[in-house]
Amino acid sequence: MKKTLILILILTLVGCGSHKNKTIETKVTSSQKIENFIKSQNYIVHLPNNWQPILNSHDSLSFSPKNLGDIFYKNMVTIFKKSKDKSEKATLKTFTEKNIGMLNSKNKFNNTVYTTKQTRFGETYIFGYKQHWNATNYIVNIIYFEYKDDNYMLRYDSSDKFYNTYLTDVDFIYNNLEFNN
Repeated sequence: MKKTLILILILTLVGCGSHKNKTIETKVTSSQKIENFIKSQNYIVHLPNNWQPILNSHDSLSFSPKNLGDIFYKNMVTIFKKSKDKSEKATLKTFTEKNIGMLNSKNKFNNTVYTTKQTRFGETYIFGYKQHWNATNYIVNIIYFEYKDDNYMLRYDSSDKFYNTYLTDVDFIYNNLEFNN
């Protein structure tokens, strides 16, 4: 009986040590993934001091306030590059309306807003909506803009609790976005 208890204790300790190493390895891998994502972009994202790059739940690069920690998904910015199909001469407006149509066909949104404004990237479209997901009310803004021959979407997803708190930070991120030429 005594030998069995000692064996169980040893296996437990070895098992815990093994788990600890896997956790550390995962963190290094996540850090490396973030670094690789950042290096592969054709743009540089300048973040406010209180923000950080993170891997979102889709294992893609996003940005979130540091103080949110494990609830980063309640307030984050993600930037998507959508290369234009060379065979068609789709405008940013066509791309935007097609994307919004696709979003609307899959979801039932509350309080949608669609506006156009001039920014440093030219004609820019903004689509906003509210949705309830996973017991949380979210506000989502998608900024559609064009740089050279590509369309981009800057998506700001936020719990309504954090939305106004970080809105100026999102403006900072958009206004300081820098492209590699």
